[in-house]
Formats: sequence, structure tokens, C-alpha cells
Amino acid sequence: MNKHYELLCIFPGTLAEDELPALLKQVTDTIEEVGGESVHSEDMGKQRLAYPMKHIRYGYFFIVTFAMDSETLPALQNKLGLLTSLLRTVLNTYDPQVKEALESRLTVLKSRLDARTGMGPKEEEQEEHEDRPAPKKVTPKPKKEEPVQETKGEKPKKEVTKEEPVEKKDDVDMKDINKKLDALLDDTMSDL
Repeated sequence: MNKHYELLCIFPGTLAEDELPALLKQVTDTIEEVGGESVHSEDMGKQRLAYPMKHIRYGYFFIVTFAMDSETLPALQNKLGLLTSLLRTVLNTYDPQVKEALESRLTVLKSRLDARTGMGPKEEEQEEHEDRPAPKKVTPKPKKEEPVQETKGEKPKKEVTKEEPVEKKDDVDMKDINKKLDALLDDTMSDL
């Protein structure tokens, strides 16, 4: 009996993007060799890995869905293990009816949200592309002077308070943080 499966493939991020279609074709051909039917692949893009694999920190993610007899799964896993271009693979059962139900439910929820906010899909797209103004900078309020109690025969003294200068913090970009983290990890990996 054929079951539906979903295979997550992670290719090294060090590959050029023009190399990926040939490597993905190897994976789909391997699935078809073992007896997979209705093979469909979906590109999930390049993402940072949770931890380095083979000293690689980024990977190209693809999801391949197919139907296959469950008895041939060990043969498929063995053949996928021989492909050196793959960092990792994860194989799960997959029910296309559940996915379709979730997608239809998601579209219904989005339409309800659009109706509540009064914003249609075209207005959302326009809003996403508009340049948003920078957030306002908050400056601290000057400190209030505390009332001075008068004593007999003495003049009241006023306390002089200076407004402390606010340190201006530089805006930090996530790309800069990622580059610095990569540099630190490279240093630690080279020390090992």
C-alpha cells in the first residue's frame, strides 16, 4: 500500500545556487528509482542552521513529497545516505488531505482578519511596501527640583541639578551580528 511521505533535504550553504537543481534532481531520481510516485519538490530557501554541520553554518532547505510503498523505505534511506551532497535528511509520513484542510482553514482565517481590520489583500501589499517612518527617539525628562525646607535665619539653598547627557547608541543590524558570530565561531573552530 502506498503512503505519502515528506522528505526534508538540507544541502550545504557553500554550494552555488546554480548547482542546486542538479543535486535536487539526483534526490528525486533516487526516489523514483526505488519506486516513488508523484514526486514534488518545494524550495524553502537558504537559512542558518541551528548548529554547524561539517563546519557549515548555512543550508539550502527543500521539501520533497512523494508516494511510496512503506516496504521500500529502508532502501531509499540507504541510497540517500550515499549522496555526499546532502547534509541531512528527515523523512516523515505526510497526509495531503490534512495539508489541504490546513491551507483552506488558513485562507478562511486570513479573510476573517481582513474583514475585521477592513484591509483587503491589495491594501496589505501596499502597506508592506511603504517605507515606514523611523521610530521616535525618547529623550529623558529633566529631573524635578525637590523643594527645600527653610530654617530660621538661613537662606534657602537651591540644589543645582544637571541633566545627564544621553548616550547615543548605534543601530545594530542583524547582518553585522551574524558576521561577528561567524567570525567568533570560525576562531573557536580553528582552535579545535
